[in-house]
Amino acid sequence: MTGYNLDIIDRRLIAYLEGNARESTSNIARALGVARTTVHERMCRLERNGTICGYTVMLTRNPFENYAKCFLMFSIDRAMANEIVNTLKRYPEIKSCHVVTGEADLICTCEAPQLEDIDALVTELSGERGVRSVRSSVVMASRIDRGGPFAAGRPASSSSGISPAELG
Repeated sequence: MTGYNLDIIDRRLIAYLEGNARESTSNIARALGVARTTVHERMCRLERNGTICGYTVMLTRNPFENYAKCFLMFSIDRAMANEIVNTLKRYPEIKSCHVVTGEADLICTCEAPQLEDIDALVTELSGERGVRSVRSSVVMASRIDRGGPFAAGRPASSSSGISPAELG
């Protein structure tokens, strides 16, 4: 993939396809709340530009084990906290979100195929209404993993970690 920025519809489509790449375009469109032709055109474009390089069967492995993982620390307008959390739910890369004490107001766990995807996500989230700043810390290695948000063998309700209802 060269020089193409994925928008929220592209990322939601990819997240859905990670869960079931054999689903019909009609069902995907219904789950994403877009037209069937939109799904078809975007899949074709993602294939042409190299974002999607094929469809395959995955056997008993976590689809996120090779993903870049990070923590996102948000400083936000606390009066808009609920609205911001609802906005964050639309991003399939965000796997969990926690209200915390300290310098940050929210800490989210995030997984994406490449570091460039995390960079694009941070840039996009920084422009969201009510977000004052976003800092990221990339996970370089895991030394202890007792089944938390980045557990290599964790079962996922869907490969994207979100339900189709949350994609909308």
